[in-house]
This record gives sequence, structure tokens and C-alpha cells, in this order.
Amino acid sequence: MSIYLNTNKPFENYRELVNEEYFVDKSSMITLLNQRIFTKSKYICVTRPRRFGKSSVADMVGAYYSKAADSKEIFNNLNISNVATYEEHLNKYNVINISFNLISENGNTYEDYIKMIRDTIKKRYSWKVSQYHSRWLF
Repeated sequence: MSIYLNTNKPFENYRELVNEEYFVDKSSMITLLNQRIFTKSKYICVTRPRRFGKSSVADMVGAYYSKAADSKEIFNNLNISNVATYEEHLNKYNVINISFNLISENGNTYEDYIKMIRDTIKKRYSWKVSQYHSRWLF
């Protein structure tokens, strides 16, 4: 399992995707996410079969919200830029990017996996948790 805090990798990946010959602008999804921030419905689970664009959407979300890179030049040309709340959340948050590609098979239950993720985040970023603990949910 790979975990990164405020990496610019989603920005780099999404910038490449936007520059592809065939690109579909799905940035309107961000409008829905922005409406849920600071509500009880803020947790979103995206489940789709392989090759349905989950990683591309995750990169778009990371590029939009993360403080790691200034992504305004990318999003200024997309649908989200026409929404009134566009700049309100752009590059304003600490983003944790977790790759489950190499996740350990030690956990047998949902609770085991959640505990493993929480413990890994706490171990790697304990110095950051004290800075931002009011925003982190552990």
C-alpha cells in the first residue's frame, strides 16, 4: 500500500490526461463533491469495474483539491470553471493519496483494512497530524 500526503502526482497525471487527443471533461463531478464538503454526506465511494476511469477521476479530484500544485491553468479551461464555487475549494486542502494496488492480504475484515490504513497514515504522518488534527478524522 502506498500513501502520499500532498503529492503533485495526481496533478501530473491529470495534466497528461487533459492534453490527450481524446479527452472527456468530467470536471462537473467536482461540483457534486463541493456541495458535500462539510456535510454528513462528504464520504464518497466510487466502485466500478476495471478500466472505467476510477484512477483518472481520482487524479482529477486530487489535482483540484490538493495544495501540492497550482492547478488553476488546467481547470480554467474545463466545465468546473463555469461554476460559482469553482475557486472556493481549488487547491485548498491536504490530500492523502492511497494506492491499494499492493495492499497486504493480512486483513480479513473491513475493520482490519481500515485499521491498517489508519495505522499507516498515523505512523507516516504523525508530525502532520498534530498540525492538522482538527481536519483529520481518526
